[in-house]
Amino acid sequence: MDKSKFNVKSEWRKFGIILGIILAVIATILLIKARASTIYFYGAGFFFTAAALIVPIVVKPVFILFLYIAHVMGWIMTRLILGILFYLVITPMGLLGRLFGKRFLDLKFPGKQESYWIETDQLIRDEGVNSYENQF
Repeated sequence: MDKSKFNVKSEWRKFGIILGIILAVIATILLIKARASTIYFYGAGFFFTAAALIVPIVVKPVFILFLYIAHVMGWIMTRLILGILFYLVITPMGLLGRLFGKRFLDLKFPGKQESYWIETDQLIRDEGVNSYENQF
């Protein structure tokens, strides 16, 4: 974890203002839905915004707590997303490829040959430099 931001006042200030805005948005949504807890969210939003603008050191412990929580969530979500991607996308593709005899990589040499060069179509070779200049 990058702890260099722990002692930067501008980061504390930005965090406090953003947290205050998010709490105010939540309070507004609760106000529209006529919930009783609206005043607490407005109060917390005002407190964090005012503290960030006047005395940003007050916001520092909450900022550090949020950074640690974000670090743990990032660690968990990365593994979860990669695991889902691997088991639901890559593994079935590999199994289907093996089932139908598809080779995704040519790893075996076809025997003793004079050259292992793979010839391409004349059309591809003719495009040459033009295809590099107009890629999109």
